[in-house]
Amino acid sequence: MTEHSRIEAECADHLAALRFLVIRTHDARNRPVEKGIADLIAIRQSYKSYPVCNVVAVEVKAGKDKLSHDQEQWLARAREQGVMILVVRSLDELRTVCF
Repeated sequence: MTEHSRIEAECADHLAALRFLVIRTHDARNRPVEKGIADLIAIRQSYKSYPVCNVVAVEVKAGKDKLSHDQEQWLARAREQGVMILVVRSLDELRTVCF
């Protein structure tokens, strides 16, 4: 398992434990259908304690990886639609940023 895959799995498990519906947008066998789409899309119903975290797009980066142009464009379009955008390098960073 690569570092990226490990971090992605940890983040997906954490979000699922918080009762998000987690969608992995691609894996090692498949290319995503849309260029630049985030690694994880997490969705859940609004709760009083989390009124603005309905849809979260999580882009995982490992090591010195940076966002590609396609990723920057996709994330910007999602942000315009009210999606919370997170670019994380660890589960701890995901926890610190939002949850």
